Amino acid sequence: MSDPLALDLVPSRVLLTPDEAARALALSARTLRRRTDAGDIPGAVKIGRSIRYRLADLHAFVNGLPAPHGANTVPR
Repeated sequence: MSDPLALDLVPSRVLLTPDEAARALALSARTLRRRTDAGDIPGAVKIGRSIRYRLADLHAFVNGLPAPHGANTVPR
């Protein structure tokens, strides 16, 4: 019998703390907070006084970033 309170860890339902999200994006917590406040980083959810970030939204954000300059070139 499965536990009815067990969380299904589907990426769209996983929430990260600001420190976890900052580490995942290789940013400082301060930069993450500033970019979130500016609307640059999606997925912030307020739960009471706490902020959490949806893992799926962070994945989509990273996948939508442009490739670094020269990343698609073939060396000669």
